Amino acid sequence: MEIIREAKVWQKIRFNSDHTSKSVGFVPTMGALHSGHASLISQASSQNDLVVCSVFVNPTQFNDPQDLAKYPRTLELDAKLAEEAGCDYMYAPDVNEIYGQDLRVEPINFGLLTHTIEGHFRPGHFDGVAAVVKKLLQAVQPNRAYLVKRTFNNWPSFVK
Repeated sequence: MEIIREAKVWQKIRFNSDHTSKSVGFVPTMGALHSGHASLISQASSQNDLVVCSVFVNPTQFNDPQDLAKYPRTLELDAKLAEEAGCDYMYAPDVNEIYGQDLRVEPINFGLLTHTIEGHFRPGHFDGVAAVVKKLLQAVQPNRAYLVKRTFNNWPSFVK
């Protein structure tokens, strides 16, 4: 598995080689990979010719700098798990590669979701998620994307 830091490097591999006609599955993550991520990577591997997994701790999802600073960064372990699960390329950009010098993201009205779950505790969280997923999809240009699905059986009282 190859770790790539710049979208232009991935795009050169993807579009200037024998990979042009191959399907690409993409698993975007913030790292600290676990068995759920491995399951998505494995699924992507079974349904595509190539798999790209991103590891990017997105600062626009955090409204508290301490939360961002505490988020685990385990790229070596992530790379090992991803490769064992069937990942071919890991896209691990830095903040400048994704956002440049401008970390502003457009607010989006997600309806009830805007102020519930993570949005309740981290205002602007889902705006940051939407912004980074768009940027990652544009960089990788996959045929399919595989995202973690969260299920909430016991909704917090503020959602009801």
